[in-house]
Amino acid sequence: MQTAVQYATKAVSPAFAIANKVKAKAVKSNNLRPTDILERQAVHKLAGTDMAAESSKKFFRDQWNLIGYRVERMYLEADAVYNGAWFNKAYNLKCFVQDFRTATHMLFIFLFTRMWFRVSIFPPLEPDSPLHYGRQMAINP
Repeated sequence: MQTAVQYATKAVSPAFAIANKVKAKAVKSNNLRPTDILERQAVHKLAGTDMAAESSKKFFRDQWNLIGYRVERMYLEADAVYNGAWFNKAYNLKCFVQDFRTATHMLFIFLFTRMWFRVSIFPPLEPDSPLHYGRQMAINP
């Protein structure tokens, strides 16, 4: 007769087999990383610190330090648009795609903020509109 421990072992062994395969694949892919990352990883392992937390802090620190650069770039690009230098470039398909993506992003941001702050995509109702009663009474017309 089997004990409870043997039943439990039999029940969870497939999950452990999958976990061991995932771990083996992670170790194999970790060894294929560039040498500079492996060296940093070894330093963190010896120090007992978390490399992921350090890299996240570094990322946020770099983004914070880039705010001034991004503001400067924004003003340079706005100045180029204002002076007309932006439109004097050789306009090709790549420029069209970039401008189209920018216009699409701007349209999306406009529609999203309109829906978010008004909580509706529909135009405002006139005071004498027949739909106004349904809105006051929380009836979906």
